[in-house]
Amino acid sequence: MRDVKDAHMAIAEILGVVRYAVAKVLGLEVGDEDDLCAAGADSVNLPEVVVVVEEHYGVQLTPDDLNTAPTIKGIAEAVAKREGRGE
Repeated sequence: MRDVKDAHMAIAEILGVVRYAVAKVLGLEVGDEDDLCAAGADSVNLPEVVVVVEEHYGVQLTPDDLNTAPTIKGIAEAVAKREGRGE
């Protein structure tokens, strides 16, 4: 049970960082499950969001991570997975 609680706390913290990166780079506030490309992200600024997140966590995300779910939640889950903190 503790592992599940820790995973939820980790995702919540990562979500906050990804939200910050999206707001900083894109100047947008979007829902965690909103498609970032539909909200205005493109092939230039979406990688900038990823760089902010990667530098914060010291992980490297793949294009598949973004293609699978180009959302704040999808990026956060990919970071958690790379860190071994995902559910």
